[in-house]
Amino acid sequence: MADFLPFVRRWFDATFAEATRPQREGWEAIASGCDTLIVAPTGSGKTLAAFLWALDHLHRLGLERRLEDRVYVVYVSPLRALNNDIEKNLRAPLAGIRAAAAEEGLKLPEVRVAVRTGDTLAAARQAMTRRPPHILITTPESLYILLTSERFRPALAHARYLIVDEIHALMGNKRGAHLALSLERLQALVETREPGSRPQRIGCSATVSPVEGALEFLTGTTARDPVVVDAGFSRDLDLQVLAPVDDFLTHSSETIWDATLQQITELVQAHRTTLVFCQSRRSAERIARDLNDRIEDGRVAAHHGSLSRRARLEAENRLKDGDLKALVATSSLELGIDVGAIDLVVQLQSPRNIAAALQRVGRAGHLLSRVSKGRLVVTKGEELLEAAAVVRSIRERQLDRLATPEAPLDVLAQQIVAAVAAESLPLDTLHARFRNATPYRNLSREDFVSVVSAVAEPLPAEVRGAGPRILWDRVNDRLHARRGSRFLALTSGGTIPDAGLYDVYVAETDLKVGTLDEEFVTESLPGDVFLLGSHAWKILKVRADRVLVEDAQGMSPTIPFWKGEHPSRSWELGLAVGRLRRDAAERLDAPDFADWASRECGLDPRAASAMRAWLVKAGEVLDGVPDDQGIVVESFADEMGGRHAMIHSVFGMRVNGAWGMALREKIRRVFGLQVEASHVDDGILLSFAPGQAPPAPERLLTLVAPEEVDALLGRALIGSPLFTTRFRHAAVRALFIPRMVRGQRTPAYLQRLKADALMEVVGGLAEFPIVAETLRECFHDALDVPRFKRLLERLHDGELWMRHVDTPLPSPFVYPLLLAWDWAYLDAGHAEERRSDAVVMRKAWSLPAGPLRPEVVAAVEAELQRTAPERRARDANELAAILDDLGDLTADEIAERSQGDAGGFIAALGDEARIVALDFASGRSAWIPATDAPHYAALATDEGLERVALRLVRTRGPVTPAWLAERYGVPADAALRALDRLAARGLVRQGAFLAETASPQYVHIAVLDEIQRRQVHARRVPRATAAPERFSAFLLRRHHLHPDHRLAGPPGVLAALELLQGEDFPVRVWEQEFLPARVEGYEREWLDRLGLAGEIVWTPFERRAGRVGVALRENAGWLRENAAAPAAVDTRTKNVFLHLQLRGASCAQDLTRATGLNSPDVLAALWELFWAGLVTPDTFSAIVAGTAPSRRPSASAAPRRRQRRGARRGPLAPLPVVGRWSVIAQDEPLSPEEYQEARARLLLGRYGVLARELAPDDWSTLRHTLLRMEYGGEVVRGYFVQGLSGEQYALAEVPGELDHPSRRAEPHVLVNAVDPANLWGRVFALTRGDGARVAAPRILQNWLVFRDGRPILLAEGHGRDLTPLAGWDAVDFPGAIAALQALMDRPLTLRPVRRLEVLTWDGRPVRQSEAFDALVRAGFTADGPRLSWDGYPGPRAAR
Repeated sequence: MADFLPFVRRWFDATFAEATRPQREGWEAIASGCDTLIVAPTGSGKTLAAFLWALDHLHRLGLERRLEDRVYVVYVSPLRALNNDIEKNLRAPLAGIRAAAAEEGLKLPEVRVAVRTGDTLAAARQAMTRRPPHILITTPESLYILLTSERFRPALAHARYLIVDEIHALMGNKRGAHLALSLERLQALVETREPGSRPQRIGCSATVSPVEGALEFLTGTTARDPVVVDAGFSRDLDLQVLAPVDDFLTHSSETIWDATLQQITELVQAHRTTLVFCQSRRSAERIARDLNDRIEDGRVAAHHGSLSRRARLEAENRLKDGDLKALVATSSLELGIDVGAIDLVVQLQSPRNIAAALQRVGRAGHLLSRVSKGRLVVTKGEELLEAAAVVRSIRERQLDRLATPEAPLDVLAQQIVAAVAAESLPLDTLHARFRNATPYRNLSREDFVSVVSAVAEPLPAEVRGAGPRILWDRVNDRLHARRGSRFLALTSGGTIPDAGLYDVYVAETDLKVGTLDEEFVTESLPGDVFLLGSHAWKILKVRADRVLVEDAQGMSPTIPFWKGEHPSRSWELGLAVGRLRRDAAERLDAPDFADWASRECGLDPRAASAMRAWLVKAGEVLDGVPDDQGIVVESFADEMGGRHAMIHSVFGMRVNGAWGMALREKIRRVFGLQVEASHVDDGILLSFAPGQAPPAPERLLTLVAPEEVDALLGRALIGSPLFTTRFRHAAVRALFIPRMVRGQRTPAYLQRLKADALMEVVGGLAEFPIVAETLRECFHDALDVPRFKRLLERLHDGELWMRHVDTPLPSPFVYPLLLAWDWAYLDAGHAEERRSDAVVMRKAWSLPAGPLRPEVVAAVEAELQRTAPERRARDANELAAILDDLGDLTADEIAERSQGDAGGFIAALGDEARIVALDFASGRSAWIPATDAPHYAALATDEGLERVALRLVRTRGPVTPAWLAERYGVPADAALRALDRLAARGLVRQGAFLAETASPQYVHIAVLDEIQRRQVHARRVPRATAAPERFSAFLLRRHHLHPDHRLAGPPGVLAALELLQGEDFPVRVWEQEFLPARVEGYEREWLDRLGLAGEIVWTPFERRAGRVGVALRENAGWLRENAAAPAAVDTRTKNVFLHLQLRGASCAQDLTRATGLNSPDVLAALWELFWAGLVTPDTFSAIVAGTAPSRRPSASAAPRRRQRRGARRGPLAPLPVVGRWSVIAQDEPLSPEEYQEARARLLLGRYGVLARELAPDDWSTLRHTLLRMEYGGEVVRGYFVQGLSGEQYALAEVPGELDHPSRRAEPHVLVNAVDPANLWGRVFALTRGDGARVAAPRILQNWLVFRDGRPILLAEGHGRDLTPLAGWDAVDFPGAIAALQALMDRPLTLRPVRRLEVLTWDGRPVRQSEAFDALVRAGFTADGPRLSWDGYPGPRAAR
């Protein structure tokens, strides 16, 4: 045993009976100074084996008074919960050791322990920085942050021990590669302080294979006599597979699920504490809820990564304290977290790999002396075979083999930026440092340089927010940080992909409940109830980054879902499943099958029966059971005539996914067919549409040759959801897409948009590091192409048997694919990858160019040109980065962009030969980067000038050709050609952007986008929202219904009609309701005059007889459908239409002579064409006459002879004055974008504010148009009116008009219920004084009386029934009655009714109401039960 301090040894002997084997051998190896990997089962004391020697060392330093405020021990684990557990478990040994020392009369200084993770509070982080702990417990991501942090780095320079726990959870993924580079950065930091020193590395793992690979991953290439302490599978396990039914093929899914729940309930009730593991967070929530319903005291909780830290810790502590009977968890409790004494572990469904099962079952009996008891409960036949194979592999001591990702370039890019942000380094030094990490031991200098170039040089084309991240001094081959490099590395680091999660907070508190999936949130509405943490929550509001909830008070909840939870079966487990199928199939007829299944695989009798039934059925239907030595192709048809082929392959989704994609691409190339492909762990389903002739099923297995796999998959992956998703994740990891922008998380949809933009720029460059890494990740991580190729080789060589069966119906073994989630499809992708309309439209916007606000242009240019105080160079390196970005700068311009001694900066860079001076033909002297000299030497050529001009406009506002020519002394026409070529390439825009600058002007599209974005945000100032009554008052003024805003004369009629365009109403409504209410002294002559002048067009937009609409002539074309002459009309009508087309506007009499028809027939034809929307009269009088009762002579009347020229006509019957008729011009149709913009402007003109409720058709399409108009400066976005949902768009002047002050005595205004200016009863609810809603139909016979925008009186049936509304007061009687009486002041033809008659008030007879006296005082005449008014006061009447 290692030579511990006496009081350390005494404490251990008093606490433990004896040291375990891993502890004894581990201490010996660690004490010798060797890097050590301890592999031992759960409960064997690995943590203490790793820590105790380090604790002894710290106490030795304390005794020698050499214990400083520095970090000596760094402990890294993959889970935050495990870190909290380790901290608590360390406090007991530290207290015990101090007590033992005190017994010897020794007073030891305190050894401080601290946890630093994403959950650590800000105050604790600051305290840790001021006084670092001696033992730092952290995660890979937090270690990366601390190594990059300027203030904490010095504390890590004294690290003596480095402990990495749960290595198996890290070494097989990019998190491990990221950690490996962080370990090398930590080692380099320690060596900087003390050359030759190196932290001793200690690793722990319960289950890992191969052990040699884990040791290499831990120690890197600088290992010091590494030692492995391998205690193997020394733990006793009680494992059993349970099935809820004895035959999965004959029981319904409801029966199986109910039996499963009952089985788990019985297991929980039979044990004191139970840990239940599920495959997904959704399952955990569901199981916890169902178990709470079944168990009497209901002490069951859920535990998963989407719960808040507080909720997770509370659940763990409740389980430890015995307050919970069961805890339902995902992999969040899989690793070495101490959750107290667990009697039983239940794994619901298969764990999908062997190591996970072993790790989870190890949670039970968390001591080496106790037996770990685990039960695997399955719900499907395929799960049963897989779970049985898992148990069999554990008993045979076989594990999944983990492979470390080979030099992931996205992780390398991130760590390069972080390392350079912390210190300037020579390129070769950093390359050598990172090659010490095992995943990068074979990293070539060429690959390293390509990654450095990607993060140090501009992209081939502009991508917003994806500029150079570091500065590469090519003269001295050194890497320097740019401004913002450290901040970017700190806020966007890590390898875990963003899942688009929303934080869930209890409303009006800072209490975080957990997180929800972005897609679940978008599908939810306020008021929905969901389950999180075994508790029901009700959604109150959804904000940009969080969901506000309140307790649902027992309401029935839904179960939320989280995407991306579909682990694949490992290759080793796939082989084990195949071998089990083969062995079991050979024993199906054996009488001891159940005993064999129990002995080999731990199956209970019911599970053994279910497995036998499953395999028997497979043998019957598939003519043999597919296994690790053979594959079956099953083909069948569907009801629509389509053909399907199922390849039964047991090798897991990674192999099957590669096979399915390759087959799909091969079939497309050879047969020209687009086939749908999907996959699960047990097979691939190819689906052919009806009418397609698929290849023979027996050919499918050998259709793809091993040598063509790379080409087929490379083509199939481009554009696939798999490649798109992985590319986005790689771009985020490589810091091309920041995770945080302006202190807020970048939403998932915006990350997708930015990734698409980046893909457009570099997607065709296979050598670009992010593209190359995405392909590598798809080939080797998401898919398993090497093993797939080997599988194809075996098929082509005949090493595997192949069989084809044709079944009339799909066999039960196809059901997992027929019912699979969307992730199974190789050509559809996850729901999170479905692009919303907003993203597509945002990319396709064609924004109007200008005008731009000079102050915004100046602000953007100051930041881009680095003249803003916070952007200026603080040292020579930052000046070099500015020159790299901006190009040539004079000494004065450099001084404007420097905070310190500009001359000193220039001299320092000149001494290093990083910059050179250059004199231009214009006489201007400037400094340029030395590496750019060849570019400036080519200024006399078109290509050279274009290259320099492009960099120039990237960082400036609008420029002119004259300015460019003067700057460099080149001809003006050469400058113009260069800018025009950039515009032709789509890199710059030409226009008139600044009023004070001569045209033409040119601006880079990215600069223009930033200026427009800032102009938009400048207009989005917070404003007080207007109540519905304020908005209604605004509409009354806007539509000139308010007495103070009424119009006059023909111009007033035109202004009133402009706001009513495109809507059809009954003919009489225009003159009896709308126009007299808006225009003082309205006369029909004014309306006819507008028609005769060609200002307006009358036409039915909805093609409904009796209803017409109006449009300004310039709008008539796009407002109406482009209708052709109807084919069903008779020849006479066609004849009239053709003559109108040829002759132009004509009177009916002209058409009578031209067509040879009599006047009534011509008029009938004209009206038929009018109601078809093809012709229009000049006057509204014609429409009134045409809708009057027909006076066409009867058929028996004798036809009049055709009049000869010059002959006397004699007296004629009176004819209406209809004026001329004309064909409505067929304008050039607008593009969809132009149509939507015109429609948006029309509605904005009508309402001033637009929201979902005010858009009559597709709001989503109109919303994108409004967004485009907002960026063009036409509208502003915000929340302006209460009661309108979602985002709202308004004309710029409208928000100010909504605050229009009210007069002391606002007049009462009468408005028809169908008037477009009235939103009450359609958008806003009408209510009585007691709050009850009033259901009043929007029909012509109903009016509303408003006071100051508030509806106070409803008059139904032309005033017969009066209902006072909320806000009514007795003082309103005179004004409201006067508004009604004003109808009778109009001429008879403009009155909607001859006289007003009132029968009821608020549902009671008017004579028995309080309104009677007021109406009589106003002059109403009492006549029986009614009161009437015809414009003349009647005698006063008593009740």
